[in-house]
Amino acid sequence: MKAFFTKKILTLFTLMTLILGVKANTVIVSGYVKDVNGVAIANKAVNIYTDSISATGTSCVITRVAHTNPNGYYIDTIHCSATIQLVYTSTLNCNGVLLKNTGSPVLNPTLNTYRVESNFIICVNPPPTNCVSMFTATVNNLTVAVNSSQSTAAGNNDSIIKRDWSFGDSLSSSNYLIGNIVSPTHSYTTPGFYTVCLKITTAKGCFKTICKTIVINSTQPPNPCKASFNFIVHGKTVNFINTSNSGATAGAPQIFINSSLWKFGVNPNGISIGTSTLGNPTFTFPSNGTYLVCLKITTTANCVNDTCINVTINDTTPPPITVACKALFVSAPIPGTSLSNKTIKFNSANSYASANNDSIISRHWSFGDSLSSTNYITGNVIDPIHTFTTPGVYNVCLKITTAKGCVNTACLNIYVALNINPSNCTSFFTQQPIGYKVMKYSSNLSFAGSNDSIISRIWNFGDGSTLGGNNISPVKTYNHGGTYQVCLKVTTAKGCINNFCTPVKVIDTLNNFIATSGIKIINLYPNPTFGNINLNVRSSIIGNINALIEVYDVYNNRRILKTVTLANGNNFIQLLTQSLPQGVYLIKITSNNGMDVTRFIKL
Repeated sequence: MKAFFTKKILTLFTLMTLILGVKANTVIVSGYVKDVNGVAIANKAVNIYTDSISATGTSCVITRVAHTNPNGYYIDTIHCSATIQLVYTSTLNCNGVLLKNTGSPVLNPTLNTYRVESNFIICVNPPPTNCVSMFTATVNNLTVAVNSSQSTAAGNNDSIIKRDWSFGDSLSSSNYLIGNIVSPTHSYTTPGFYTVCLKITTAKGCFKTICKTIVINSTQPPNPCKASFNFIVHGKTVNFINTSNSGATAGAPQIFINSSLWKFGVNPNGISIGTSTLGNPTFTFPSNGTYLVCLKITTTANCVNDTCINVTINDTTPPPITVACKALFVSAPIPGTSLSNKTIKFNSANSYASANNDSIISRHWSFGDSLSSTNYITGNVIDPIHTFTTPGVYNVCLKITTAKGCVNTACLNIYVALNINPSNCTSFFTQQPIGYKVMKYSSNLSFAGSNDSIISRIWNFGDGSTLGGNNISPVKTYNHGGTYQVCLKVTTAKGCINNFCTPVKVIDTLNNFIATSGIKIINLYPNPTFGNINLNVRSSIIGNINALIEVYDVYNNRRILKTVTLANGNNFIQLLTQSLPQGVYLIKITSNNGMDVTRFIKL
C-alpha cells in the first residue's frame, strides 16, 4: 500500500512539474569520450558552453572545461538564472578537427534534475614510423665502441626513450644492454664475426632496429676496409656509385672487394623495398620520402664494413592516373504526370570514358520489357525516353563502349506505375587490390527498399568460381592476372532481384599497380535518405588537393555545387540534401588527380 501511494505521489509531482513549467536553471552535463576501438580516453578536455536569455531579459553566458577520468567519463554542473535552452559541447579530434554536439536539457522526473548527455568518438593516430636507428662501430683489438648519437626520433616533438643493444656473442644477459645508453663499449673473448644490433623506441611509439656485422681480430691490419658511396637522384630513380676502399696497401696490394650488398630501405610497414649485389646499382623508389640506404662490403682479406646514408626522394612529376570507364544513369517519370504514368526518362550524361583523350562512342540500352527490337536502343543516345506497356519491375541496363575499347555495363531495377519507392533494391560493389593477385570486394552500397532487406548475395568472380550466401565483403585470390567480368546478384526478402556486373583488372605483379583514380568515394550513407547525405572520400594523393562535388538530378540539372579540400586518406563530408525532391541523384567528385561518381535515392 505504501508503494502504491509513493507511485501516486511521484506521478502527481511529475504532472505538477509539467503544468508549472519547471525551468532548467541547473543542468548536469556528462558523457564518455572513447576512440573508434571503444577504448576510453583519459584526461580529455571537453568544452561546455551555454548562452541563455530569460523572458525578462536576464542572460547568462557560461563556458566550462571538464576533463575525463580514467574511464573516459566527464561530468559537470552548470547554473544559470535564466532558463538553459541549449548546451553546446565540443572536443578536439585526433586530426585537430573540432567535434561538436548540441543538446537540450532533459528532465528526470524521479530526481527532479535536468541532464544533457554528450558522447564523443575520437579517431586514433597510428604511431609514427619515420624514426631512424643508426650507430657507428670502432674496433680496438677485442673491444668494440659503438655510438648511436646519429639515431633520430620521429620529429621535433618526439624523443628516443629506450635503446636496446645486443652484441651477438652470447645469450647471457651481460651481452645485452637495456636502457638508453647512447655510446656503450663491449669486450669479446675471442676474435670472429659478430652481429651487433640496436633497437630504438621513441616516446610516440616509433621503433626501429639496425644490425651490423663487425670483425673482431686482434691482428687486424692498420688500414681496414671502409664502405662508402655517392648517389645521383633522377626523379624517383637513383644511380648509386660505390666508392668503397678495400684497405689495400703497398705491402698488401692484392686485397679486393669481392662482394657488395645494397639495402634500399623499408616501406612504412617495415618491409624491405629492395636489395642488390651489383657494384653500382640503379634503383627506382616507390614514392617520395626519405630512405635509409645501406652498403655492406666484404674483401678478399675477410674485412667487412658497412655504411648507411639517408636518401631523400622528392619527385614533383605527377603520377600517371588511369580512370576506368563507367556506365551510369538515373531515371524518373516524365514531369507533370501521375503515378500511373508508364513513360520514363533516362539520362546517362554522367557516364564517363577511361581518360581525357578517350570518349564514349556507343550506348546500348535494354529496357527489360521485351525481346522486340523496339525495346532496345543502339547508337549513342544519352537521354532516351521509353514507354512501358504494363506496370511492373523492369531491369534496365546501359552498356557503354569507348573509342579505346573500354566496355562497362550498369543495370537498375525500374518500378513502373507502382506505388513503391523508385528503386526497391540495387546491386553495387567496389573493389580494391590488397595483395598479389588478391582483390577485396565490398557491396556496402547495395541496398533494399523500405521495410525490406537483402537476404542473398551471389558473387560470380569471372574466372569460373562463384560464392553464395550473403557475404558483403568477400576476398578473392586469382590464379592469374587479367581482366575478369565480375557480377553480383542480390535478392531481398520481398523478392526483389538485381544484378550488377563490371570488368575488374587483376594485376599479377605488386610493383605495377596504378590506382584507378587519385580520389574515390568509399562510402555514402544513409542511402536511401530522408535527409542529408554523408560521404567518405579517400584521397591517395600526398598532401592536400582541391576537389569539386556536384549533385545532378535525372534531367542533368546541377542541384548542389560544393568545393572541398581533401587530405591524404579518408575525408568525411556532409551534403545538405534534405531539401531535394524525391528521386534518384548522381554525386560526382572531380579534381586534377581523378574523379568518381555514385548515386543515391532521396525519399
